[in-house]
Amino acid sequence: MAGKIFINYRRDDSIAVAGRLHDRLAETFGRDNLFMDVDNIPVGINFEEYLNNQVAQCDAMLSVIGPNWLNAKDETHQRRLDKADDFVAIELAGALARNILVIPVLVDGTRMPMASELPVSLKPFALRNAIQLRNTNFGSDAEQLITKMREALALGRPEHTQGLVLLWFSTSQMATFLLTVSAFLFALMVFFLLSDNYAGALAAMVATLAFSWVGGLTLAREESVRMFGLVISVVGLLAMAATLCLRNSSRSVCLTAASSAAA
Repeated sequence: MAGKIFINYRRDDSIAVAGRLHDRLAETFGRDNLFMDVDNIPVGINFEEYLNNQVAQCDAMLSVIGPNWLNAKDETHQRRLDKADDFVAIELAGALARNILVIPVLVDGTRMPMASELPVSLKPFALRNAIQLRNTNFGSDAEQLITKMREALALGRPEHTQGLVLLWFSTSQMATFLLTVSAFLFALMVFFLLSDNYAGALAAMVATLAFSWVGGLTLAREESVRMFGLVISVVGLLAMAATLCLRNSSRSVCLTAASSAAA
């Protein structure tokens, strides 16, 4: 199973950019491979342990840094990064401690924090190579980020990230295969209809619809339903094969009976 990509951000600093980036990454890697918000932490659970567990399952973390990321303060005017219960600091420190790939994403020209400005647990973060993400040039910047992520994931931790890289690479190939099969099945359905083989035509139609549906969703990169739909497609294809086998068996029995009667 492929690991996840963790999007680390501060809500009052860069929630809009983080949400936009999440949607773009979902198109490439699938929503199931992204972790962004902490709203789904179960009630009564130690949130620090929960976040650390989520971070541990990730192969990469994107830390979105806006203009207020470094010096954001709470209602007591204490800097959030220095507080023990700051989600951003907990997530980031967990990734750094596990040597997970951490990519600082600097929004609209925000500068990279210096080590002297960070808490002790976050000082290694200052040495991570950053990438710029501009709202005015979001499309190309996001594409560059995705390209660099794939390169870093493939080189850095291939044994854990092969699934993520192949997921992006195989999307168009899988869609092409599924839609090609659906076209073949449609032609087969027409052939069965012309041959008055209505059982075969019905089975071919079911398989055609299933493969077309999955192919379309794959092309749209709907990762959450792809495997479910692929299973349905295979079942439809097997059902069509079973129907053909039964029809051929019945025909053979009928021919045998007719031959016996004639003899």
